[in-house]
Amino acid sequence: MKQSESKKTDVEDRDEPVPLMSSDTDLSETEKVIPFWAEEFEVSKKIVKAAELVIRKRKAIEKKKIDIDIEQEQVTIKYHDGKTGML
Repeated sequence: MKQSESKKTDVEDRDEPVPLMSSDTDLSETEKVIPFWAEEFEVSKKIVKAAELVIRKRKAIEKKKIDIDIEQEQVTIKYHDGKTGML
């Protein structure tokens, strides 16, 4: 451990900006930003059209012959003056 400690003391940090590449013609570039991209999952919920329902109404006429028993009733009206009438 003493060796690593002695190496740390040999390095002197002056906090001066130094050009990144010595072979560049532009020696003023002292820092370069390199973006790191990552993927993130984003869970969200939104309303989307899954299907549609179409409702239509049409007029339909159906003709059928149906056998039914018909009863007839007769109404006779008697008035006060003695006259009678039928409906």
